[in-house]
Amino acid sequence: MLRPLYLTAKLFTHQRSWACHALYLATIAALLAVSVVLVFYTSGAHSPSSYAVVLPVLLGAAWFGVPGGFLTALLGALLLGLYVPLDTVSVEQQGPGHWMPRLVIFVFIGVITGALHDRLRRQAQAVIHAERVDPMTGLPNLFALRAELDSLLGHRSVDESRMALMLLRATDLAEIIDVIGLGADDKIMHEVAQQLLRVCPEVTGAYRFGGSELAFVIRARDAQTLQRVAPTLHHAAAATSEVDGMPIRIEPAIGIGHVDIDGEPWADELIRRARVALRYATAMEREWVAYEPMIETNQMGTMELIAGVEQALQAGEFELHYQPKMRLGDGQPAGAEALARWRQPSGEIVLPLAYMAKLEQTSLIDEFSRFVIRTAIDYAGSGLLIPVSINLAARNVGDEGLIDTLIDSLQASGTPAAHFEVEVTESALMRDPETTARILGRLREAGIGVCIDDFGTGFASFGYLRRLPATNVKIDREFISPLETDAKARRLMQSIVDIGHALGMTVTAEGVETEGQARILADLGCDYGQGFLWSAAQPADDLQAWLDANGFAVGHRS
Repeated sequence: MLRPLYLTAKLFTHQRSWACHALYLATIAALLAVSVVLVFYTSGAHSPSSYAVVLPVLLGAAWFGVPGGFLTALLGALLLGLYVPLDTVSVEQQGPGHWMPRLVIFVFIGVITGALHDRLRRQAQAVIHAERVDPMTGLPNLFALRAELDSLLGHRSVDESRMALMLLRATDLAEIIDVIGLGADDKIMHEVAQQLLRVCPEVTGAYRFGGSELAFVIRARDAQTLQRVAPTLHHAAAATSEVDGMPIRIEPAIGIGHVDIDGEPWADELIRRARVALRYATAMEREWVAYEPMIETNQMGTMELIAGVEQALQAGEFELHYQPKMRLGDGQPAGAEALARWRQPSGEIVLPLAYMAKLEQTSLIDEFSRFVIRTAIDYAGSGLLIPVSINLAARNVGDEGLIDTLIDSLQASGTPAAHFEVEVTESALMRDPETTARILGRLREAGIGVCIDDFGTGFASFGYLRRLPATNVKIDREFISPLETDAKARRLMQSIVDIGHALGMTVTAEGVETEGQARILADLGCDYGQGFLWSAAQPADDLQAWLDANGFAVGHRS
């Protein structure tokens, strides 16, 4: 419905050049001349042909509004009255009583027609404004952005070797709205747009791209300009502003799409590239990302993997491998971590790193986690190497139904709860600290162990960690690798071990690869180690063979 109306509106409001105006004026003048000559040679002004002058009057009103209609009518009536006789046979001249009424009629027609066209033109401009402007912020919208990009991309000169489109998303806008109410989002996005326009002269236009997104056209001559402008824009967008008397600060993510002078010159391609970069920046939690083809290739590969996860689960292509945890005091196995592996029909093993981050953002993570729970509980029931730990994604931690499944499945299997442990990353704990603490408390009440994974890399406060019902902390591998060569790293590790013990937890170091690292960790009081020094993650049967080959006496323990 709106598109035909918009196209009609364009007919009334399109910008006309001086050449176009001159052509219109010439057309009206020619029609006036033809009309007057026609009247002159068809019996004179008293004949009905005198109303042929109405045609140029109508065109003058249509093209130039009330002034055009009035002037054309006045000129046409005067030409007829002054130069055309009343009757060409008798050559009787017209008096004022003849041509004045006609003048009034022509002017009336011209003014009314011009007024109607002016009204149509105003209505058409309102349609175009509604089509191109976001009503809540007053910023141009996506429709206007496409038109502007088409124009810019079609008229770039060779010295303008690069232009870009920046998409900015306020990643925490929903949380801000929850606090200060609906309608604030429009004011916030408007204020952010104005801030960026003020601080960066390379930004030539701001557009409302979506509810939490803005688009900015950037005129940049080279990649170095983009490298300089992007941090400036991110800093400006993240600056605190005042909305309705309240200080507001958003957390922006920026994606930049650019098209070189020899690149594809159309708007949708530029927008698509910016969206690809923005999605990548959001997923990787980076401040800004400029589009590169490699990003798209990686994302395409990830999407293909995610599309196959559901079928792979149904086909039984996923399996769990187990990596032993070793007591650093006596070098004996003390448990195992269950790690998912995707064995494709070709026999190729796909590691979680290739798909897990994206999988955790989809509902498939629920089915995947239930598979992990079922399989790990079966292994824990064998009592071969316990406790068995599994990893819970941030989305899992807030899923009461999944936690119920875990507890109920353990009870139904007859496997002691002490044979099972869940690992949750420190960053996942901080997504919803109160809910996380409550749900982990349920697990501890059921007797299930709780491990804080990647300890030291998140942002949890000591006060919050003290209240968590955790039994173990696992130190991230980045703290382990420099132990043999860096005294500061050893002092830091000592502090982390002391903190873990002070919080009443055992301490596990992951990523241990050398005997020297293991020895230092033992001297520092670390309880457990895990890493390639002992074994990679293996299928259950291979792990059994490894245990037997190394003479480890393990078996069912109650």
